Amino acid sequence: MGVVEYDIPNSKDGNLELRTRTRVEQRAVPRCFASMGRYYKEDFICIANSESKLKLINVVTLMCRKTVLAPLQCPHYRRILALPENETENTPPSSPLRNCLKYNNHHCLIFLTNERLGLVLLPLDGDPYKTVNVIAHPSCERGSGYATGLAVSRDGRIAFTTGGPDNSIHMWKIDRDVLIAQASLYSDDMVPFYNMLTPELLNDLKDYFYLALLRQQGISSMDTRITAEKIPITEIPFVMRAIGFFPTDEQIELMMNEVKFSAFYETGHYTDSIDLDTFIKLYINHRDRYGTILDDIAQAFWAIKAAKRPCTPLCPHRNICPDVQGKDEPVIDRNHLLTVIQTLGEPIRHDELVDDLAVLLGLASEAGHVEDPHALDDLSVSDEIERRLPLCFTPRSFAEQLLAMELCKDLPVALDAAREIAVPPVTAIKNVQTANCMSGQ
Repeated sequence: MGVVEYDIPNSKDGNLELRTRTRVEQRAVPRCFASMGRYYKEDFICIANSESKLKLINVVTLMCRKTVLAPLQCPHYRRILALPENETENTPPSSPLRNCLKYNNHHCLIFLTNERLGLVLLPLDGDPYKTVNVIAHPSCERGSGYATGLAVSRDGRIAFTTGGPDNSIHMWKIDRDVLIAQASLYSDDMVPFYNMLTPELLNDLKDYFYLALLRQQGISSMDTRITAEKIPITEIPFVMRAIGFFPTDEQIELMMNEVKFSAFYETGHYTDSIDLDTFIKLYINHRDRYGTILDDIAQAFWAIKAAKRPCTPLCPHRNICPDVQGKDEPVIDRNHLLTVIQTLGEPIRHDELVDDLAVLLGLASEAGHVEDPHALDDLSVSDEIERRLPLCFTPRSFAEQLLAMELCKDLPVALDAAREIAVPPVTAIKNVQTANCMSGQ
């Protein structure tokens, strides 16, 4: 899925000229977008996708410059809008909110999903305390109305939403100061991000980050170490994979570019390193919504099956492989799987594949070839890999035996609730009026 740019000045009646078409998503589906206008120093458009991410795209280069976790883990975003500036909106001197407002702007993004209306404080960074939402049009088990439209008054004080089968229009009053007060609950801006990780995961992430620092001087070095507080951006994919997030090559490029161009507009220089706190934000905002589940691998196996030549058995060893007899699931021949990995999608070079399989099968003690690029030269790696790999793979055997991953069979629907941080109730959005829409026949 991508962004299409049309050449309006050179278009004629009945003939809309196409200028460019640029792909901005690898797997997700863009749901809606909004222009950020003057709310950022650069000219961005914000895209909400089906994987619950918000992406800032540079209008000139159409390069993704930032990816953040969407306020709601919902794949059905209907509309997002940048609220108009409201210079006359000031907190009264007697209000206790004046003592806790640490943000000097009231810039917000308003969003609408199937049933919820919410606000996000700009600039976007994935902080869960910078967002608030209410159920505007109850759906699913709560009702039958699905939101269909969103509009905002010129002064940015009132929002209007339209419902689906219940034929209603809601008018909502927006109080941005309450949202800003909520975002100011913690003096340390990193606390909300720390709370989104378990203590064990946070400690592991710190350990891997510091290990990446040591890698720069060599793991086996006996010299006095002078450790820094930042790691090169080239170490980002290694730490991400060590913590259990396995991004694609395109995702790695997006993450590195996000850090690389983070201060380019202000300084004119690229950023070539990243500190721990910035890395934690990057991990939280880019990681998969639910991680990897068994159904994801099964779908990939079915896609490989669909790409195989007709009249060719998916697994010629099916009748002789005891692990797959009588199972109604995709089974892939070992040689075909290795061929697909090296030729389709984002192909892996043969030497990288041998290196990775050697580590996964316990033939090498270290995963990073940076420390010892010749560690595998003395091993009969190819022959040993062929001997240890089974003749065929099912999704479960591929995940558990080869990748040594613990997978969930079903989608963890309760994970969304677990990720929501408990905050004091706020009323940044108040229902003012509800009207019934009557359509003429």
